[in-house]
Amino acid sequence: MAFPAQGARRAPTNGTSTRQVEFDARAQLRLWLEVLNAILTAVEQTAWQVRTIGEHTVTAALEVQGVFERILRGTRSATSDAQSRLGRLTTTGLTLGRVVASYRLHTTKAAFMSRASAERSLSALHEDTARRLYDLCVRQGGALLKVGQILSARPDLVPAAFVRELSRLQDAAPPVPLGQIMAVLESELGRPLEEVFVAFEQEPLAAASIGQVHRATLHDGREVAVKVQRPNIAELVELDLSLLEHFVLALAESLPPVDLATVIGETRAMISAELDYRREAELTERAAAFFAGDPHIRAPHVIREFSTGRVLVTTFMPGEKITSVLDRLLLADEAGNDGARALITTLLARVLEAYARQTLELGVFQADPHPGNLLASDDGSLVLLDFGCAKEVSSEQK
Repeated sequence: MAFPAQGARRAPTNGTSTRQVEFDARAQLRLWLEVLNAILTAVEQTAWQVRTIGEHTVTAALEVQGVFERILRGTRSATSDAQSRLGRLTTTGLTLGRVVASYRLHTTKAAFMSRASAERSLSALHEDTARRLYDLCVRQGGALLKVGQILSARPDLVPAAFVRELSRLQDAAPPVPLGQIMAVLESELGRPLEEVFVAFEQEPLAAASIGQVHRATLHDGREVAVKVQRPNIAELVELDLSLLEHFVLALAESLPPVDLATVIGETRAMISAELDYRREAELTERAAAFFAGDPHIRAPHVIREFSTGRVLVTTFMPGEKITSVLDRLLLADEAGNDGARALITTLLARVLEAYARQTLELGVFQADPHPGNLLASDDGSLVLLDFGCAKEVSSEQK
């Protein structure tokens, strides 16, 4: 097939100037979060003594927010590339800053409300905040989208409204234009795509927060899945993680009593590890070798000669999202199909077996079991995909 023309590549920018401007912006973000936090803390400490303080609190918070916004926007300068990243910093910082202010102000207002009214107000705030965070994650992508996906599966950490809204992020990552994907591929492989693939599907099989997957055919006839990292994602992830850390710490008093330092550290380590496709390749190979003799559980094999730190090529594994299969079987069971219930039990038992064996025998388990990473084949076998988010288990832990 004829491959589309490669997209134009962006000219390099002054890296030193960009880093300095971003450093200044992040420093100002930290400063104004601290200022906002200090003002609201002082307000909370006097709220019970002065009943009229609520109106003054709102005014003070809005004034701080206005200054915060003007300072962040004032940092925009330098090259167009720097402006793009600083625009991301400003948008994200302002949204997260407003969320922090909203929760701190709610704490003060709740002092003058009945318990029932305070609970209704907090529930409405959770709903509004969840929508704001969903919109922010969809617009910005990167680590924000990844963290949103993680939180959607953690009802122990976030309110139910967050889980409902953020669960929509599982399939929300917009695809990268094909020209940019081809540019990354050719740069990483060091040759034109025609020399590696005889066919390359333009529409991605899946688009995620860090990379996207395309189906292709090698010159030897093998069908493969090609996972390609998004352009400049490493820089965006680092920027997003820094912002999110300040945001979580500023909201600490409004969150459940958990070890935030550990949560932040684990999240940073996990998302950063997903940027290293060489590590993912190694863990994928270990899983594929471990399940090689099992007729019911499988993982893809890595094509090493075409895999790099930002590109991962594996054997293509046909199958359907496990939730789609289970939904269809549940409908069949409700319609009186005698064999549907047995198939549901068998499939779920294989999921349980796969994770028990990964954890207790292999010592590595796929730690992102959303429906797109668990497939059911036509023969009823389970396919495990995407070991970018994986955890290793020591002998002592096992």
